[in-house]
Amino acid sequence: MRRITARHWAIAAGVALALHIVVLVWWYRMPPTTAAGAIDEGAGGIVIDLAPAVEAMPEPEPEPEPEPEPEPEPEPEPEPEPEPEPEPEPEPEPEPEPEPEPEPEPEPEPEPVVQPPPPQPVTPPTQFVPEVEGGQALDRGGDLQAREDYTRTIQAWLDRHKQYPRQALLRRQSGVVMVFFTVSRQGEVLATRIDQSSGHRLLDDEVEELLQRASPLPPMPSHLSGDRFEVVVPIAFSLM
Repeated sequence: MRRITARHWAIAAGVALALHIVVLVWWYRMPPTTAAGAIDEGAGGIVIDLAPAVEAMPEPEPEPEPEPEPEPEPEPEPEPEPEPEPEPEPEPEPEPEPEPEPEPEPEPEPEPVVQPPPPQPVTPPTQFVPEVEGGQALDRGGDLQAREDYTRTIQAWLDRHKQYPRQALLRRQSGVVMVFFTVSRQGEVLATRIDQSSGHRLLDDEVEELLQRASPLPPMPSHLSGDRFEVVVPIAFSLM
């Protein structure tokens, strides 16, 4: 129901007062009448039936009660955060493989005992073997100088082709090899033999290879008689 407020009562009182004022003004302006003039009710007279000043105003309908505000929906409870998944347990570190035992180092080969080089032997002079007929050496007189010259030529030729064996150098081997060989007039080596060893197999073998490597030797000179030349030549190997 609507409630009647003070404002409504003030408006109703104002309206009633205005109606009373209108009726009073109209009544004062009416001409006066005699008593005779109003013989009978309703004949020649005016009957004023004053209405009640104010009709009873109907009680205003009460204002409807305001609809109750809907209760706010309860805020949804926040969903609980999911519990973090447990971290996976770290895999156990593999046990380190045992380090392989170091292989025993091979024992170093004993270094060859370095022997001090023997005193350099005095290179014997080149010897030539004269040709023999009937067991007697031929005396050729003038051939002697020619033979010495040819022997020196052969010596120089062999020195140019000589090589020092590598293993002999590492072992610091040195010495002199006396080699005998026979040469044809064209310089071909026909036969060889070691007359005196150096004391080292490596050096002796090198001399035999030297004669093969250096062959053919320079040919015999034309003024040298005979069809072959036999000679003993020293081949020296020195570390100095």
